[in-house]
This record gives sequence, C-alpha cells and structure tokens, in this order.
Amino acid sequence: MATVAQLKFDNSFWSPNGYGVGIKILYDKLEQGRVENEEIVDFLRERIRIEELYGKQLFDLSKMESYEDGFLRDDGASLRRAFDNVKNECEQLGRAHLQLASSMYEMVLMPLIKYGDEHSKRLKASQDEISSYLKIFNKLANDVERLRKNYESKCQFADEMEEISIRGVEKADSLPVVIGGLAFSENDLRNYLARMREEIPSQQIKFPILGVYNDAYSGKDIAKWLESNYAGARRWREIEIIGQELIDQGFIKLVGMIGNTFSTSPGSYYQFKKKSYDTKENDETFALGSTLSGIVSTITPSQPSEKNARKDADESDDIYRHTARKLDRTRLFLEETMMDHMNCLEKSELDRIKCSKAAFLNYATTFGSVISATQHMSERLLLYNEALKPEQDIQFMIEQYRTGPFIPRVILYRNKYNGSANDQTFGVPLDKKTKKDLKPVPQIVTKILSCIKKGTSCWNETDKRLLWITNVPLTKTHSLRDEINDGGKINMKKLREHDLTTVAGVLKLYFMELPECLLTFELYEPVRILYSISSDDQDENTRITSVANLLITSLPDVNYATLNTFISHLHRLIKSTNADDEYITALSQTLGIILLRPQTETSIFLHDKHPQRLVKDLIVHYETIFKSSNNKFIRHSGSRDSMQSSRSSRSNHTRESSGTITANGVRDGISSVPSSRRESTSTVVPARSNGTNSVISILEKSIQEVNDKLNSSVKENISMESISQAIPNESINRNDESHITSHTNLESETSMQLSRANLAKLNMSMNNDALAYSSNISETSVSVSPSVMSNHSQNGLTNKKNPVASRPSARSSSTKESANTSADGLCRRPEVRRNSRLSRTNSIKARIRNSDPGSSNENRSGEERLSDSEDSPKQRFPTDDDMHQIPIGSNGS
Repeated sequence: MATVAQLKFDNSFWSPNGYGVGIKILYDKLEQGRVENEEIVDFLRERIRIEELYGKQLFDLSKMESYEDGFLRDDGASLRRAFDNVKNECEQLGRAHLQLASSMYEMVLMPLIKYGDEHSKRLKASQDEISSYLKIFNKLANDVERLRKNYESKCQFADEMEEISIRGVEKADSLPVVIGGLAFSENDLRNYLARMREEIPSQQIKFPILGVYNDAYSGKDIAKWLESNYAGARRWREIEIIGQELIDQGFIKLVGMIGNTFSTSPGSYYQFKKKSYDTKENDETFALGSTLSGIVSTITPSQPSEKNARKDADESDDIYRHTARKLDRTRLFLEETMMDHMNCLEKSELDRIKCSKAAFLNYATTFGSVISATQHMSERLLLYNEALKPEQDIQFMIEQYRTGPFIPRVILYRNKYNGSANDQTFGVPLDKKTKKDLKPVPQIVTKILSCIKKGTSCWNETDKRLLWITNVPLTKTHSLRDEINDGGKINMKKLREHDLTTVAGVLKLYFMELPECLLTFELYEPVRILYSISSDDQDENTRITSVANLLITSLPDVNYATLNTFISHLHRLIKSTNADDEYITALSQTLGIILLRPQTETSIFLHDKHPQRLVKDLIVHYETIFKSSNNKFIRHSGSRDSMQSSRSSRSNHTRESSGTITANGVRDGISSVPSSRRESTSTVVPARSNGTNSVISILEKSIQEVNDKLNSSVKENISMESISQAIPNESINRNDESHITSHTNLESETSMQLSRANLAKLNMSMNNDALAYSSNISETSVSVSPSVMSNHSQNGLTNKKNPVASRPSARSSSTKESANTSADGLCRRPEVRRNSRLSRTNSIKARIRNSDPGSSNENRSGEERLSDSEDSPKQRFPTDDDMHQIPIGSNGS
C-alpha cells in the first residue's frame, strides 16, 4: 500500500498574496493552542480542589463520634464492629482521595503549567521576530516599486529629451515641469497655479509696522488644498516639501515674517508672486523633482539636458537594480527564517500536544490508587488517552487551515531594453531562457541532470532513490542558487562542489520558481477531468493514450522537450534501481505540485491528487507517452510530409485538382489543435481522436465503397505509376511498420508499408470532392484521381490475406510519368495490364533490395542526446528522436 507524503508546516502555510497571510493563520492557530493549554490547566485546578474537598470531608466523616446512647452505651456486638469497619473504610477512602489530589497536582498540573509558560514565551518571541522581518521586507518592497516607477519615468523622460535633441528643438518652454512625480507643461502649470489662487480663500492681513497685505493665503489653507488636489501628497511632511519648492522657485512668498520657509500652521501667510501669473518670466524652465525625494530638479538651456537626463536614468537604473537584488536577498533570508521558524513552531506545537497527552496519561494513572469505583473511570480515561494521536492532530490542523504549498515568487530584475534573461536564470520564462541559451532545453536542466547522472554512477540503489525525495535545507539550496543565478552558462565545476541532494533540490526549486509550471496552467483542468473518469469507464491504455495526445497537442515545444528530458532521467532511475510502487508514489507526490498546479490557487486545489497521478503515469509509462512511433509521427508529421512533398516536386509529379493533399499532413475531420500556444512553430499538428484504428477503419470503409463500384457497369482501374506518383516512394517509411501496413496487389507477393500520413492521403484522395488542406511549411501538394484509387483499393483487398512487409525503396523512375491514367490506358487489354504490372513489380522489388537500413539511434532518450551534444562539439544532423526536442517549423528543423 502506497504511503501518503506527510504534510509539514514549512510547506503548507504559504500564500500567493504575500508572506504574511499564511504565517498569520499559523500563528492564530498556535495562539488557539496556547489558550487551549490554559483551559486544561484551569480544569485541572478545579478538579484538584474538588478532590481535596471530597477527601477532607470523607476523613472528617470517619472521625464522627458515636452517640452516648447509641453504640457507646455498651460494647456492642457484630453490628458495632461492622459499623466501625465502615467508618475505617471511609477514612481510607478519604486518604486515598487526598493522595489522588496531591498526585494530580505534582504529576499533572505542575508539568503542564511549566511547559505552557515556556511555550507561550517561544510563540511570542517567534511571532515578534517574523513580524519585524516582514515589516522590513514590505518596506523594501515598497521602495523597489517606487524606484522602479522612478526609473521608468526617468527613462521615458530621457527618451523624450533625446528625441527633442535629435529634432533640434531647444526651446526651454518645451521641457515639462515635474511636481512630485506629476509632469506639467507650462500652460498646465499656469492653470494649476491659477486654480490655487481661485479655490484657496484669500484674506486681508494686517501686521504691525508692516501694514496691510491683500490677497494673503494661510499655510493651513494651502496645505489642505494640496492634500485634496495633489495625488502624490498624503502626509503633511510631503505637503510642506511641495510648498517649500513653490517658494524656492519663486511662485509664492512669505509675508509678515522674516524668512523663506513654508509652514502649514494657520499663523503663516503667503502671497503669490508675479512669476505665478507668467511662468515665462525668464528663459529658464524649472522641473520639480529629485532622484529619491522626488520633488525638484532644474534644467536650463545651457546644460546638456539630454545627457543629464540619460545619466539620471542610468543612475536610477543602478539604484533600482541594486535595491531589487537587495530585496531578493532579503526575500531569500525571510523565506529561510520563516522556514526555520515553521519547523521550530511545528516541533513546539507537537511537544505541546505530547505534553497534554502525558498529562492526561498521568491523570488517568493517578486513579489506580483509588478504590475500584474510580478504577473504571481510570480505564475509560486510558481508552481516551489511547485514542489521542498528536501527529494526527497536527495533520488535521494542517489539512483544515493550510493556505498553500511552498511556491516561491521570484522578484525579477527586468531591464527596460534587454529583458530579464541576461541577468538571472531562476524565475525567467522557459522560452526566453532557451532563446538565451540557444538550446531546446534550458541549460540548467541538462547540466544538473548530467551532473547527477555522473555523480550517482557509483551509488547504491537506495541512495539513488532517496536523492529526489530527500528534503534539503533551504539555506543550502539558496546558496547554490545564488552562485548560478547570473543568467550565464552553468559551470559544472560549481555544481560538483555541492552534494547531489542540494543539486537536485536546486532543480526542483528552479521548476517551482518558473512563472508558469512546466506542464502549464491550462493543462490543470483537462488533466483533472481525465483522471476523474472511473476505471470502469476508462482502462489504463486509453488513459495513457489520452495523456500522450494531451501533452503532444497542448504543451509548447520547449515545455515538452524539458519535460521529456526530466521524465526520461526519472524513468531510467526507477528502471535501474528496481523501484517499487511505494517509492514511485512518494516521488510523484513530491514532484506533482512542482510540475502541475493551477494558475489561481484556491483551497479546493489543495486536495487534488491528479498532478501526482499524472507524474506517476509519465514516469512509469515514459516509453509509451514520449517515445512511441505513434506519438513521434503526430508531433512531427508536418515536418516529414513537408520534406516528402519537396522531394515530390523535384521529381516533377503531376498535380491534379481531383483531390489535393497538403504536404503538412492530414487533419482529420473530428478535431484540430489550436496553434495559439505554438509561438515557436509553424506546423499545425493534427489531433487524433482514435489513433491508428480510426485511420484504418476510414480507409477500409472507402476501399469497400470503391469495391462496390467495381461491381457496377463502369470499371475504373489504377496503375502502379499513379500510386507511386500520388504517394512518393520517400513517404513509404519502414519506421511506421509497427502500426500501419497498407497492402497493394503486386503479383500477390509484394506489399507496400505506408505511413500514417500516406494512409490519410490515400483516404482523402478517394473523395470525389476536392478537399484542400492548408500548410504552414510548404504549398506543395500531390493528387490522385478517383479512378486511380479504385483500382488500387481493389488490388489492396485482393492481397489483404497474405501481406508481405517491404523495406523503404529509393525514388522510383515511374515518378517521372503522368499522374493521371489516360483514356487509352483504361481500355487496355487484360494481358497488357498484367504485363505492365509485372514489370512494375520487378522494379519495386529492385528498389526494396537496394534500400539501406535505418539508423540505430531510435531508442536513445532525449536527455542522453542533449547531454552528448553539450559534451561533444561535433556537429551532427538530428534524428527522428531528436525532432521532439526541436521546435517544429524552426530554423533548426
């Protein structure tokens, strides 16, 4: 029976909405546990008090004096002795209850109080530390966002200045005025100041000696107006800075006092200067703002403004870059700290529950010294104690309140001009990374897998299996990540300096930090639906075929190639180590959430098991899903048929309008694959709903229809030249022998092996209506007339009982002949037709004998070939297996 991976605090209380969400829920639950501990303590105190009171009352009852006219009147008989024994038993029972109260106090209450106090202190210290780190991180994150906006604004300003410089525009009034991040033209600034004069209430202020000032505005009124009409000012300190800049630039002045300082107090008054009415008072244009304080900077026509603007943008870029990297390092430290605290908190919570369990056990055992009436209660408490499972309580708590698995969100530095792939490796989309590496699979994947393969060659099977399911401390993983996260080539020497469990952990971290999971977000729902079908409605072969078709038709090429490489490594691992189903299940549970997760994480997806089931099928059925000739054909039929049609055009095949077949392959009428996710390919890959059987059944049905026509009064024949022209000999591929064979009657001893594409071509060419299928690679098409196909179908049915497989033949000389059978050819005598067929049969046999065998590279996995290509600089041409790692339609194919 497969074991279920145990959930932990460090992989269950993370949230995409921020680090504080999950950890807050965790601390709330731990605070609840502290309160529960206090409730247990209060209950035990009251229980001990009641037990002491009961014991004292029983003891006092045993000392009760007998009545003088009762048992003291005489020595009594057996009744008195019996009564004395009853009183003695009451004294013993009272002593037993007093001893019980003392034992409960020492063995149950005191240990629980002591541990509860320590647990509360640890919980508060941990919460305070994490809260302080979260505040630092959030503050730094806000600074990074502000610096990013400032950097983009200055880049835009520098671009505009350079454009103005190129056009020769040197008028100062064209420069914008920036006030706290808001840019104003000269007219906008003039209107802005006019609004201030109109909307702020003016006053007539009289000062001793100085006299009366008309149109005076208080600092408090100006500050209130700026707060309501200036989007960038929300605090009084920011408003005072803006007011001070208006004074410094000569727009307002302080009246009635000595000085030139802006104050928001109601006792300070200001007047608008003449410059506020005409901002064109001199040739200088003032731009308010600075690099970090964000208020004022002045640019005059005498300065090289475009150079200063570009220099300012570059300085902002440096500050933004360094701050973003500092934030990312802070994030790494925060994650490490939170991970350590979560582990400590889980251990502390587990110890708390164990302490409560020990207290309940001691509470139950203390009743053993009491009379038999309390023994039954002790036994019941023991049963309750046995039913208490601390580990299960932890798992239940996680199941009920967890917010999500550990999926780190990388903070990328995005250069405005060069993007993000040049400066980092982790968190960069796969397509951008492969474009940067000039490889079909990211370099980090192939390098790490190659390092693991070579490093574990001398390991025993147990150690090899533990490599991928061992939890690695985040500190070690982040250390290696930091060494190789520079966007450059991965150095194998650096990888060998670390233990292989850390190297494997870095690869898992790389997959987790991808902006989109390796199997893509959009595959989550289809896979869930696929695995929700019961085993009664769907057998294993059907499910595996559906998985293969889903991957082929939905995954982008770089994702498909990377997945193939990674699963190939895991498949060889379980084969070489004879791994059992329990290990494969544990491995799938570890990698399931890493390779496939939804884009929007909700509480529902936490209980989904189909990602693990999919990964398990990929590992176990790797050969069927990734390397079967059927899947290779579907993914690459467009590229192969394109080459076949190109050869056909060089052989001067005649193209007829009676039935065209595009060189890009045949798309059956049931479904087609959308090409929206194929950014790197130009080939439309057909989706096969029923695989090979559907193609064969359609072909047999069409042949049967032609056979029925042969029984009518009108007979149509087909010549071998027409078939060889309609389907080029290069398209007859021995690689397709395993799934489709089409039989043609060539003197009852020779049969042709047709590929899937050829069967589809043969099927479509037999329709009377001309069906054209578009191709993104080649416009070349071949055609077969209905009369030609009818004779071919009849011969195929005649020889169906005894087919003989043939090898691929060289290009036939018959391809130089016309594709259509002439009217004279249709009326030949039977003897002439038999002689013609016999000569063509001998020609085909000769071509079969001259064909060379195929390459032996078919069974090599994608990861082995990628590793070989990196170790050896020698150039080679891609084989059919290599095609699934090269984007279809790209220059490489």
